[in-house]
Amino acid sequence: VMYSSATSLVLSFGRGTHILSLDPDTRKFVLTGANIRVPSRGPYYSLNEGRYFDWPDGLRNYISDVKQGKGKWGKKYSSRYVCSLVADVHRTILYGGGGGKPKPPLRV
Repeated sequence: VMYSSATSLVLSFGRGTHILSLDPDTRKFVLTGANIRVPSRGPYYSLNEGRYFDWPDGLRNYISDVKQGKGKWGKKYSSRYVCSLVADVHRTILYGGGGGKPKPPLRV
């Protein structure tokens, strides 16, 4: 369950993943996304750029390239990092992209 201006519940029972959103008027969850799939590519990456100089050289070079549209897919990526694991993962599930914690221990 994710709480924000909207409350969402993401469920999977092995045959698809579904999003239910809380309707504040009826106080019931309603289906707002059926059989969702994480896009294979997305326009965002989620990394703490305040720690840019702590990143491995290869990651810094890669992020610099994709921000300019010089990556394998030829499209510009942009940063979306709110320092909230739930919000960052939720956005990645809906729109695709990548994220991680590029500081030892490296997690991507």
